Amino acid sequence: MLLKIFGAEFVRSHYLMLVSVIILDMISFILIFYVLILTKISYLKTSLIVLMYSFYQIPIEFWKLGTHYDSFNLFFNTLFISLVILFLKRPKIKIGILMSNSGSLLILYGSAFIIVVPITIAFVIFLLSVSNYNINKILKLSLVCLFLPIMTGMGICSKNYITRDVFAP
Repeated sequence: MLLKIFGAEFVRSHYLMLVSVIILDMISFILIFYVLILTKISYLKTSLIVLMYSFYQIPIEFWKLGTHYDSFNLFFNTLFISLVILFLKRPKIKIGILMSNSGSLLILYGSAFIIVVPITIAFVIFLLSVSNYNINKILKLSLVCLFLPIMTGMGICSKNYITRDVFAP
């Protein structure tokens, strides 16, 4: 019946969207589990939290067939938050680059994140600088972690300035 009403291409594309959103949701649940384990919460509590959250999230995706504008929100936010926590635990350049890339994806996902992502990264770097890191390492981490999100935000604002004469997200 759906094929007669909407056409085969429409139905296939929506199921493809649903499958991709469910896969990203599963990755998000794994990341949530990993972050909760990193923060020293017991396996039982962590498993219960992730299980209850998955019981909440998955039916919503089936209800909208993965086409709701907010379907990717869980994945992008979970990816960024997990990398921020991992970077706080182990401040390495490689993790900083991954955090910067995930922050840029989050900025591309929603314009409000143009402010949230750089402030979060700057706050994380400030927390690391308080705990006795040398200034050269802090400057290097700042440059690596903040460059891509700031350039992504600048690119979006520049595009809006060129197309609409407004330098805003």
